[in-house]
Amino acid sequence: MSESDGVQLRVNSPQRREVVIRADKPWEKLMISFYLTVLDDPETGTLRLWYICRDAKNRPNVAYAESNDGLTWEKPNLGIVDYEGSR
Repeated sequence: MSESDGVQLRVNSPQRREVVIRADKPWEKLMISFYLTVLDDPETGTLRLWYICRDAKNRPNVAYAESNDGLTWEKPNLGIVDYEGSR
């Protein structure tokens, strides 16, 4: 872009919306971070979400959820990591 005549910076004001991801697992007790990655799986049409969370002892964890619409998220038990006997 070589010129900026007529260009205006406009920042949208945040609006409170419903909660999409709820902290309902023991490894999410303290918080769910806004640092996350969402990928659209073109083969299945599924949105895949990896996010950072912290348990009640403030230990960091990486968690996973998936959705077909971006509004309703499921947190499947992948059986990969043992969390206090949850595998």
